Amino acid sequence: MVEVAAVDENDGNNATNQSVLKDTSHTTTKNAATATDNLMDADKFANASTQSTVNGLLSPFSTVTTLVIPSHALPNNRYLNEVFKVIKRNDAAILGNRKDRIWLVDFFKRRFANLDMAGYMSFQYPASNLFRVEKDPLNSKRLTLHFFDAAHPYELEFTSTGRRQRFYEVSMTLRRNSVMWCPSLCLPNEKNVILHVQGTTIRRPNAKTVNVSGESKFTVSRMPYEVLDMWYGCFSMKDRPLPRSAAVLGSFIPRGSHEMYVIGIMDVPASFIGNDVFSKYFLEYLGSSLYYVLSNTAVFSKRRQNNNALIIIVRNSFILRASHIEAMETTPVFTDDIPKDAFTSVGCTLRVNEATIGIILVNAKPIDCSPSRRAAALRSMMSSYPFGDTLVDIGARFDYFIVSGAFNFGADFRHDDMLLAQIKARNLMSGLVEAAPSSAILNATEPIRIFYAFRPGVCNLDVKQYTTSRALAAPNAFISADVFCQRAYLCVFGEQVPRVQLVLDKLVLASPNLRIPSVEAPELRISADWIENSPLLTALFKGGDAYKLSGPAVPVVAPTTSNTVFLRLQTITFSMLGIPGSAKKREKTVIASGSLPLKNMLYLGEVVEFSTPLYYRTCYVGNLTGTLFLSAYERDTADLAGLESERDVIVVSCYENQILEGKNWVSTIFSQHHAYGFSTEDATVECSREGHTLPDSAKWVWLNLWRHEVFPHDAEGWTYSEGFDQPFFSIKPSKTTIVRRRRWTRAMQANDPVTYHNFLMLKREGSSFS
Repeated sequence: MVEVAAVDENDGNNATNQSVLKDTSHTTTKNAATATDNLMDADKFANASTQSTVNGLLSPFSTVTTLVIPSHALPNNRYLNEVFKVIKRNDAAILGNRKDRIWLVDFFKRRFANLDMAGYMSFQYPASNLFRVEKDPLNSKRLTLHFFDAAHPYELEFTSTGRRQRFYEVSMTLRRNSVMWCPSLCLPNEKNVILHVQGTTIRRPNAKTVNVSGESKFTVSRMPYEVLDMWYGCFSMKDRPLPRSAAVLGSFIPRGSHEMYVIGIMDVPASFIGNDVFSKYFLEYLGSSLYYVLSNTAVFSKRRQNNNALIIIVRNSFILRASHIEAMETTPVFTDDIPKDAFTSVGCTLRVNEATIGIILVNAKPIDCSPSRRAAALRSMMSSYPFGDTLVDIGARFDYFIVSGAFNFGADFRHDDMLLAQIKARNLMSGLVEAAPSSAILNATEPIRIFYAFRPGVCNLDVKQYTTSRALAAPNAFISADVFCQRAYLCVFGEQVPRVQLVLDKLVLASPNLRIPSVEAPELRISADWIENSPLLTALFKGGDAYKLSGPAVPVVAPTTSNTVFLRLQTITFSMLGIPGSAKKREKTVIASGSLPLKNMLYLGEVVEFSTPLYYRTCYVGNLTGTLFLSAYERDTADLAGLESERDVIVVSCYENQILEGKNWVSTIFSQHHAYGFSTEDATVECSREGHTLPDSAKWVWLNLWRHEVFPHDAEGWTYSEGFDQPFFSIKPSKTTIVRRRRWTRAMQANDPVTYHNFLMLKREGSSFS
């Protein structure tokens, strides 16, 4: 029998009674990855992970200071044993594809448990079995868990984006050999710390203190990034076999010196399609005991000629760092003036820690085709990949974006380089750059080229080498680079800071070259996985040749994590959606996309101007300009029923207190009951409704009249307790409850975000001195 306290989902003051959980768990022998991820052989995956642990390859650090801390001293210690109300989804099921469930995350027993709404446990998994946690790129409330020895993955939908974020943090922390970014938990002069949490007590949202036993360890780092040493190269197999000499292959792929290898192969013979010959070949060279194949598109390709392939191989120590792995060949370009199989490509994407990496290998044959038509075909091919958030243009979708292969524009690396001319004319791959090529590449007869881009300020890709192997006797090119991959941020146990919000204003989407067309029903989409209720959608308005949006019509960006240490390394993505006038289908499509890195953009109480480029099919089409204001924020959504669309709102409140005398409830009198009839949350501090006035009637207005809370089961809104010094969590009177209270609220609205911010800052300063 297992016992756990079930807590309120919205972090409020109410909590349900303790539930006794009946264990009806069962063990499944089918591996999760086998059923859910065709890119992986899960048994080998598990064996590789286990073996690498034995060899010490997965140990994050050789020697790290251990800090012993009692659970009651850890901020937000409720999350050491927390339950989350979720909807367990199964979109493949015809009936019953949505089930209400409770998921328990227990640090002390290091487990995840699935319960029904009555509190009976159906199954549980040890935390060591969790190998992948994937946020849904399109729905900010969904998340998928992958466990070893599970029959299938678990797709969960949470009550809010914030609750998903909290679950993501604690589940990532519990994963084997996980290193979380949390500078506030690190000791001075220490980059990394192992926290050894010993169970004493934890505090529930209803203010109850619960005794706990057991212990748990996890690692935190002061450094936000982990540097991935990546090698990427591509070559053509046209009329050529794979190298038989390790020395020849070594001139192209350095053995064992990188943590991730991505190998692109063009013109793959039919004999390599539908099997894992490539996987065995490269693993035999690199070392099957040290490396693991995450993906091999040749295994699942259905095309028998003019194939291309991508193989992703990682060191065993990086298996658990990779997620969201997708790889595929896209449909070749085929038009009246472009023959079939003249333009083919293969692509992949994956996430290493929190960094998204997209790679596309193109194989454009040297057919008779104008440069502009060749660029158009490449644009069409690259934009067809359904990786990640498809409502963001491929040119703004990833933290790191690599496009390589045979482009065959002509005059490569000469003063009249036609590919670079198309890039400079913003007809293709705008924003992508090429590293300084070696002399070997400059003199290659059939040059293969590699271009890349990354989000400035919050990402960095340091290319150390860009060259070709002459010994390989095949067109080839490769780069080696350091990729800075952001770690998952641990907010729940870190430094607790006041809430903030990001206020966007004076947004203008303009196109100097008139590349943003006139569309019907223009709409702005604002997205990021750390934004509450992402994506945010709002209508745009045409003003001259630009699209504009300002004032209250712009959605406020409420982050799930308010720490500016975290926010300054994040990115907001914008997409303009609309219906082109020439569209046959009357549905909205992506017109332009851009991303705004927040580095050097966040100054509390200050308005900062910004401008960021917009892309369509990797081409620059215009700019998004506007202002960003980092404002203090106070969320009280429980009392804003019917006012959710309003912004810059402050809810003021007071409590009506009553005591049971005989069989009647009467208002309290301070001289008799040591509690005021109307008070703050502290019944000994008087607070009347009449005492609340507008801070400045010229800048503030009342949005409604005073009203008391209303519960679904009780229109009067009373909560009960045994005393005013005890928690008010009971919604019905009992034999021991002798006092009751209800909350009265009224909402006032500022006429601009600055007024709202200044009021909250004064309020916070006042509370800090009280």
